[in-house]
Amino acid sequence: MNFLRFLISRTFWLQLLIVVALIVVALLATNLFLGSYTGKGRIVTVPDLSGRTEAEVRHELKKFDLETIMVDSVFNLESRPGAIIDQTPKAGKKVKRGRKIYITINAFGKEMTTMPDLITNSSFRNAKAQLETLGLVVGKVDYEPQAARNDLVLRQSMNGKPIEAGTRIPKGSVIDLVVALDSKEEYIVPDLSGLALVDATVAVSNCYFSLGSVVCDETVKTKADSLTAVVYRQSPTAASDRKELRGTAINLWLTKDMSKLQISAKQSDD
Repeated sequence: MNFLRFLISRTFWLQLLIVVALIVVALLATNLFLGSYTGKGRIVTVPDLSGRTEAEVRHELKKFDLETIMVDSVFNLESRPGAIIDQTPKAGKKVKRGRKIYITINAFGKEMTTMPDLITNSSFRNAKAQLETLGLVVGKVDYEPQAARNDLVLRQSMNGKPIEAGTRIPKGSVIDLVVALDSKEEYIVPDLSGLALVDATVAVSNCYFSLGSVVCDETVKTKADSLTAVVYRQSPTAASDRKELRGTAINLWLTKDMSKLQISAKQSDD
């Protein structure tokens, strides 16, 4: 009877209300702590930082409690020095405040490398691999009849002048080669239609031919035009898996008029 009286007493209900209130307060405090700890309700959208410098984006990121950390720099002619060219997380991603944004910026100067010695018993294939590993580009490849040293690099040059091994040059530099030739070898003429000049030049050298004359039509008026123009005609042509002697010069015609590509396959040798 005493226990039943206690259950209906004012003291019991007062104590019960105090216990419930304490539980509610504890739950609210826990929820607030976890929300603060996990960042609940503090999600932000990562802005697009590309093309701007760290200094230029600092104020914007501060509003979102975000921070940039530079992890790499590369040289890109198309971007201004110091500009952000890549970021992780990407723009548009949802992240918690306080997140670090890892960025890659455009270097303030060209990255340098050392010109290798390609003349001392280097085959064209090995020379090409060495240049690409060092971030250099194979440019024009000329051939000289010399069966005894077939496929070996005879001379290396840059900008029309010989370049010695050990010279420090910017990555991305174009290296021209002269390679010994056994004139008895024949290779299939590549189809270069639709390629930009830089890509056509690489394709020509990869197939063991040399680049001949390059003729631009009336649509190619500036140097910038020549970079975006494409091959619409070539001689010798690539019809029917045609073969020519290694080192044969392939002449190219460039245009910005894409309609000319439709008739490129019908062009015959001059």
